[in-house]
Amino acid sequence: QSIRKARAVYSRDQEGLHTIMRLIDRRSMRAVPQFCPDTAFLLDAVRPSGARAEQIERLKADGQMLIGLNVSGLLYHGGYSRDNMFGLRMDYKIVVSEIIRRLLQLPKTAVVLVPHVFPHDRLAIESDETVCRQVYEQLCGEYPGRLHCLEGRYDQSEIKFMIGLCDFFIGSRMHSCIAALSQGVPAAGLAYSKKFQGVFESAGVADCVVDARTENLEGVLEKILSLFAQRDRLAEQLEASIPQLQKTLYAAFKSICRVSEDACQCETVSAVLLNRE
Repeated sequence: QSIRKARAVYSRDQEGLHTIMRLIDRRSMRAVPQFCPDTAFLLDAVRPSGARAEQIERLKADGQMLIGLNVSGLLYHGGYSRDNMFGLRMDYKIVVSEIIRRLLQLPKTAVVLVPHVFPHDRLAIESDETVCRQVYEQLCGEYPGRLHCLEGRYDQSEIKFMIGLCDFFIGSRMHSCIAALSQGVPAAGLAYSKKFQGVFESAGVADCVVDARTENLEGVLEKILSLFAQRDRLAEQLEASIPQLQKTLYAAFKSICRVSEDACQCETVSAVLLNRE
């Protein structure tokens, strides 16, 4: 009922549009469902204050190939049920360690562990910050000066800036991948749900999804290394696709403004959009 009566209906991927039509099942709708990319593709990147960005910027200035690796606290603990609730085909802790080892076997590479979720204490199982620190402490002795971990907490714009410093990115959090893709950074999405596929498709890089529910350990490692080797091609694809995706997102927001009943809100959002174009 809510979808049928809505004045505007949007989905961030094409599969969502098909799902809406299945739910409606040929009944009438007030609005025609439309595609709207994930709004995080327009999020501003803001350099963190203080010295938090300097260590990573120095690595980049030294000519190291920076590979960002987002480690999900939720996956690291096996999900909320702690028993592999997402049905991954491998031990997530092992795949994280092996990704680091394989990438650091390559010349002039450095891996930066990137947390993306900083929850309240009551949701500690979600904390990327905690597990990134654990992984770093376990492996830093094997790779002195080549394995790094972002320290401290970041808001959404600050962590996006840090991800934008990377030459290649691997993310288990979908929005960490969006932070990379939206800045033209080639990224591999280590997926635990189908939502990754639609978002990567919208950015024109559907082949960059590595589904941990269907690939075994060696399959995941092989595909990630293959994507890393293709990073220049992927960067060119993103250079072409991301500006168009962002234009589509601007258009969707303007459409939302036109159907909004709140005139003040509509004018405010429109002004922001026009100022950013």
